Amino acid sequence: MSRYLEAVSIKVVRESRIESVTVHARGAVVKRRAALGELPEGACDVVLDGVTSLAETGTLRASIDGAREVLGVRAELVVPDKPGDDGSLRAKLAEVRRAREDLVAARSHAEWRRELLASVQPDPDLVRRKAGIDPAERVADALAVVKLATEEAASLDASIAELSRAIEKNDRESDALRVKLAQASAAESNRDAPPELRIVVQLGPAQEGDAPEQLEVEYTVAAARWWPAYRARFTDGATHLSLTLSALVAQATGEDWSDVRLLLSTGDLLRDARLPELPSLRLGRAQKPRQRGYRPPPEGLDAMFEGFDRFVAEVKVTTMTITTASVTLAAARGPAPWQGADETVAAYDGGGPPPSLAHDDDLDEPTEVAAIQDLAKKKRDAPAMPMPQAPGFGGGGMAGMPMPVSGAVPMGAPAPMQESAGRMPARKRMAQEIHAPRGGGFFSRPSVTPSMVLEEEQEEDATLGGLTGVLDALPIEPADAWLDFDTLRIEPSAPHARRGRLTREPGPSAAAAARAAQQIDKLEPPAGTTDPRASRGLFDMVYSTAGTADVPSTGRPHRVPVITADAPAKPRFVTVPREAQEVYRRADATNPFGVPLLTGPVEVLIDGALAALTRLSYTDRGGVISIGLGVEERVRVARTSRIEEGTAGLLGGSTTVDHTVTTELSSSIGRKISVEVLDRLPVSDDKDIEIKLLSSQPKASPYSQADLGQPLRKGLRWEVEVPAGGKAKIEHNYRITLPSKMEIAGGNRRE
Repeated sequence: MSRYLEAVSIKVVRESRIESVTVHARGAVVKRRAALGELPEGACDVVLDGVTSLAETGTLRASIDGAREVLGVRAELVVPDKPGDDGSLRAKLAEVRRAREDLVAARSHAEWRRELLASVQPDPDLVRRKAGIDPAERVADALAVVKLATEEAASLDASIAELSRAIEKNDRESDALRVKLAQASAAESNRDAPPELRIVVQLGPAQEGDAPEQLEVEYTVAAARWWPAYRARFTDGATHLSLTLSALVAQATGEDWSDVRLLLSTGDLLRDARLPELPSLRLGRAQKPRQRGYRPPPEGLDAMFEGFDRFVAEVKVTTMTITTASVTLAAARGPAPWQGADETVAAYDGGGPPPSLAHDDDLDEPTEVAAIQDLAKKKRDAPAMPMPQAPGFGGGGMAGMPMPVSGAVPMGAPAPMQESAGRMPARKRMAQEIHAPRGGGFFSRPSVTPSMVLEEEQEEDATLGGLTGVLDALPIEPADAWLDFDTLRIEPSAPHARRGRLTREPGPSAAAAARAAQQIDKLEPPAGTTDPRASRGLFDMVYSTAGTADVPSTGRPHRVPVITADAPAKPRFVTVPREAQEVYRRADATNPFGVPLLTGPVEVLIDGALAALTRLSYTDRGGVISIGLGVEERVRVARTSRIEEGTAGLLGGSTTVDHTVTTELSSSIGRKISVEVLDRLPVSDDKDIEIKLLSSQPKASPYSQADLGQPLRKGLRWEVEVPAGGKAKIEHNYRITLPSKMEIAGGNRRE
């Protein structure tokens, strides 16, 4: 063991770089790789610097290529002794802003001087102050003053104009820096020496044939997410499709991902993958409890703190008793002999009692005073225990005494909020009754004695002990956060119910990591995008980039191409003449990827030109992708309807409304095309109304519109062949039969 400890002290520093990043729906797993080279024969520590301080240290994992064994891995926060020369964009922007403040202050001062100078008016009037005043001399002096003021005003105007131009230039420079900062990476925007983590990997001694070359370390960061996006390129008359899957990745982890391999996952970063146990239900003997992943505290844990409990109890009782007795005795004695009338209140403000307390007849009871004096004598004869001096007791007659009990309110301070006597602790009631002012400036005897305080504290200890027993009986099943062993500590000053047990101490970067994760989570998604968690379905997928990518730590989405695949496309034309008089061009293709496609925006390019921005719905493996290509102006559609009204039934008790709908298509395209025409019949849930399709030429097929997510009833669909530069016609007839006492809303002669 001594040999191992001696060898562990050997530290080897190696450079590492980010090799791959798996970005989840929220959060990411970062993998770093370092070349080890030559290592000592014995055990050693490999140190990797430059890791972001926002990494979760409890997720550190390390592996090595070779026969060496990884004995442990830990993280250390490295804070620079002093910041270096900060040449970052943030520092430059702050410097520019400070320069603007100086320019604005200088211009304000110059404007003030200019206004002051403008208010000065020379007065050349002759005043007979002394004999021999020459009027010419007086006028010359006035003209000289005017000239001097004019020159000074011109100089100030020029200075103000120059400062205004400098402020405008500063504003332009500040705007340029803000734009550059918004587009900069973490290395460019942050200071040169930010806090970072140092990862220390403990390796065992070398074995025979061991030649380790690579060390891999992975950790998780929370401030990362992504959205899917697509780009569809159609060529050869929309018969060939090249579909590119891209990812809009945003991360604010504090370190740039440069030339890394990205993997995009729709799964959550943390998920419990343990197989649940199915307990049996039977009558008979009680089954032993399930095995848990955490063992309970050892038996007899409280016995370790028996001496500490006795010490705390003695200190608490001694402090409270001496304080109470000292306050009461000092109150009975009155003001100190060296204090005058004006010094009495000042002494009370520092902690001493007011003199009026000594003149209260209720405190003249010999039993009470004798008991308190006897208690004080016993404490005075006991060995002295060092007590902390209260900060406000330096000016009174109680210097060196311990701090008074909580609840004491000095004169002139606002009174505390009143509590009910049944709920207020006895110690607090005693302190308030001793120190709170009564009517007329006099104080009465407190109704709470030290013995009452001791009894109440004993009851509280008993209650706390019972509560501790209940807490100890509860099963221990911490969350995953308790697996972060680097943040677990034993708190020596914890309450009775938690002492001797582990507590979590988040690292100094926990708040910064939480802010970064919240910033990414609340980031406004790009236009048309959908969160992968909302469209991933029942199973999670992983998309791997074909090459490497760069994602700077700016907290804004960056487009990263993932993979591209080609597939044949089938162009078609679709029209819904009942709703719009346009023919829309669409293209269908089979999903060319081996994984499902999530919902996201699509940029449609036809022969290199941007034709449309549309949306791709979730498509499974082998599913059909249908992408809209916009309106086809070379194909026209016209829909007309003819309505005839009649009677039917016995004695004409029913009304019939016959509709004949004609749809005409005309094309100017130089080839034969197929157009899909969609229409529908009216629908009614009234049993007295009958709607029936009489004829259709050509024959119509049912259409439910389920592919658009808006199903309908009695939909009709036709596939019509339109010759090159020719026309085609569709005609269908349906009848509505309704009672003669009823009428179609808006009139029967309408469609």
